[in-house]
Amino acid sequence: MILSILQRLTLCLFAVVWFQSALMNVHVFAQPLLDNSYSPAYLQSPEFVGDGKHLCCSHAEAALQKYRMNAAIQSFSTVRRPYHVLSYSLMLDWTNPLSSIGESGSDRRFWGSNTIRMRVDSANVSSITLNAATLVIDSIIVTGKRLASTVSYDTQNQEIRFALPTPAKQGDTLVVTLYYTHTSATNNDGGFFLYRKGRYGGLKNKTDSAFVAERLAYTMGEPNDARRWMPCNDVPYDKALMDIAIRVPNGFTALSNGLLERTEVIRATNTTTYFWRHSSPIPTYLMVALASVYQKRTEWYKRVNNPRDSVEIQNYFWAVDDTTSITDGTQYNASRLFTTIKPTLEAYSRWYGEYPFEKLGTAAIQPFQYGGMEHQTMITYNRSWLKGNLQGMVHEMMHHWTGDKVTCGTWADIWLNEGGASHGEALWYESWGGASWYKDAMKNFRNGYLTSKANTNPIYIPNTDDPNLLFNYATTYAKGAWVYHMVRRMIAATAGDSAYFRAIRYHLNRFAYSSAVTDDFRTSLEQSVPNSPVSFTTFMNQWIYQAGHPFYDVDWRSEPFGADQSVSVTLRQLQSGANVPQVFVMPVNLTFVGAQGQRSMQRLVNTQREQQERFTLPFVPVRVIVDENEDILCERTNRASALQPTDSATTFALKAYPQPLPSGSALTIELSVPTDGAVNLTITDVLGRQQTSVYQGFLNKGVYYLPYKEVLAAGTYFVRATGGGATAVQKIMVTR
Repeated sequence: MILSILQRLTLCLFAVVWFQSALMNVHVFAQPLLDNSYSPAYLQSPEFVGDGKHLCCSHAEAALQKYRMNAAIQSFSTVRRPYHVLSYSLMLDWTNPLSSIGESGSDRRFWGSNTIRMRVDSANVSSITLNAATLVIDSIIVTGKRLASTVSYDTQNQEIRFALPTPAKQGDTLVVTLYYTHTSATNNDGGFFLYRKGRYGGLKNKTDSAFVAERLAYTMGEPNDARRWMPCNDVPYDKALMDIAIRVPNGFTALSNGLLERTEVIRATNTTTYFWRHSSPIPTYLMVALASVYQKRTEWYKRVNNPRDSVEIQNYFWAVDDTTSITDGTQYNASRLFTTIKPTLEAYSRWYGEYPFEKLGTAAIQPFQYGGMEHQTMITYNRSWLKGNLQGMVHEMMHHWTGDKVTCGTWADIWLNEGGASHGEALWYESWGGASWYKDAMKNFRNGYLTSKANTNPIYIPNTDDPNLLFNYATTYAKGAWVYHMVRRMIAATAGDSAYFRAIRYHLNRFAYSSAVTDDFRTSLEQSVPNSPVSFTTFMNQWIYQAGHPFYDVDWRSEPFGADQSVSVTLRQLQSGANVPQVFVMPVNLTFVGAQGQRSMQRLVNTQREQQERFTLPFVPVRVIVDENEDILCERTNRASALQPTDSATTFALKAYPQPLPSGSALTIELSVPTDGAVNLTITDVLGRQQTSVYQGFLNKGVYYLPYKEVLAAGTYFVRATGGGATAVQKIMVTR
């Protein structure tokens, strides 16, 4: 369930927002009418912290629930069929479902047709396969001829197959019209959803009783459910033009992608048909049809590169949701949500290039098992967002660049969409809260990743039908956002922040209105940033195709060097695990701090698991901090802020790694003994109960590495060294 994180914010005050930036100057600062002392503490609230669900966007957890239910018949594999779809022309007759009073059985039945123009890409194609589920194909016409052959249904793979009258040659264009009946019995089947007016949807947030205000029908296609309401080639890479006609009873408004060309009223049947056409290629999962008794509010966005050209913003909502000025998060307030749309379009257009489509629509729906969905030019979102979830809306808007303008080529590349949109949320915070708000947003993505059991998985997982891996908050959304963030910081360190946005714009323009895979993103970065401190091949291999993140530990020692100090630093990486790189090759910043507050940041390109470097400083350091600006998704030991070590140490120095320790992995304990004597080294639980004795006996002064291979159950423990009146303690976390 998606919860609003901004219910406490009085963001109605930032109705006037000024974005001050030239097109190429990417430092866009909005100036909301907010007291600058207002703290972004809400970012730390339980409503925002990740728990395996995608709390910020849209569809991760609900998709997982649905695919667990239908796991036997779902597939994320990319099937390259011997054709490319050029266009879809749909007709949906929703008179029956919207005129009925129920939500199941025959009340859900509707009739449709889909005329598909396709170009044949292979030689001697004798049959055509399309995706279809819960659809009965009534008849098929190919190039003006009705087929007499029987359609073959493959329910396991959700496909239909039919023979062509004559084999098609490579380069031929086929026009196939399929007449069909939608037959799914309940909303649980997915794809097409129907709800009655007055339906009780359950208690939400203790204040939202979630009664449906008007009868509602809508479609939802991501990832593989477009096939449940229309026959199609249901894969993300095959983008096509589309037009759609939706027939509904008079009084209903039917919505879809693109622009409304015309309406046609038929008095004899008391129906109205809405004709929509979209001028840009679109994948099937981003196509949408929906209808209800809506109110409409229109705004106009003036394009930043040509203010004389305006884009219509069409906001659709139920009338009862625009009757209050209350902004405390307890009431539906359509006006409040809409205030953020136009300034966000302006900001994203300056960063990523002009808004790429002919209109932007939004429509509130309920019930909706997702937060929001970035249907191209027609965002659908959970009605609860009208109580204040501005963040969710800006995520869906950002998708119109990362996901809609350029679509993931396969579902294994979905991180490009979701990581980009999640990073867009952080940029939105930066635009009106400054760098500290951006950093807070990224911290929460990091926490959502680090606290998840899924952080041991890579982002990119090909050839899998497991939605838990592909649509996972920790990796796809949170770590995906950090990949964009790390690319930004890495580029900015050598070429400036604007170079990052130029690189992203280059990629979005290079693959505009088509699809791209992870390797395409890599080559775009290589072509636009030729002097990266770490090659993007190395970067992608370790952050996308492998798992985990670096765990840094640092030792250092300083000694006089003329008027300056010579500082010797040993930087170690302690991470371990299956498919986790031994070394994450990254530029790492070390911040040295003096006793009087002096600071010096030194940068090294870390290429070794244990790497020694020497720096010259104009002051005596007493502290060193690894990655102070949080440019890297990493963990660090407490030694990063330890006092300067000396030869006259009189107590133990104790480290245990890796941290966190996967259950079943070997633990290494590093113990520095200051003087000869008896030592007792134990592991205890959080209550102080001894779990095991690691070592008990005499040790000479020196440093010892003690491997511990016994299996510890998941939990929190303490390694404790005692002897000679001294004690040292190191906490360890054991994960499942």
